[in-house]
Amino acid sequence: MHPVLFTFRPSTSARQQDEKLLQISAWQGIAAANHLMRDTEHDNVRRMCYAYVIQLSDVDKIVKELKALPEIEYSGVPAEREQINARR
Repeated sequence: MHPVLFTFRPSTSARQQDEKLLQISAWQGIAAANHLMRDTEHDNVRRMCYAYVIQLSDVDKIVKELKALPEIEYSGVPAEREQINARR
């Protein structure tokens, strides 16, 4: 799975976000889409979401499709992070 992050515009209501997440979850190539932290008290964080893309080759296409939606403010791929060995 390959994560894609996206953020809804502030004008998109919670109901509209839920509906759009259901639609995105049904897209071909998407395994799941959901809020990062739905229950947070911070509006900016509450608008942040993710989608898991099944095939790496589909990531750029999904990012572009998300950016084309009027409800979406931002869409992109998170920066890769180096794994740290927990044992030292």
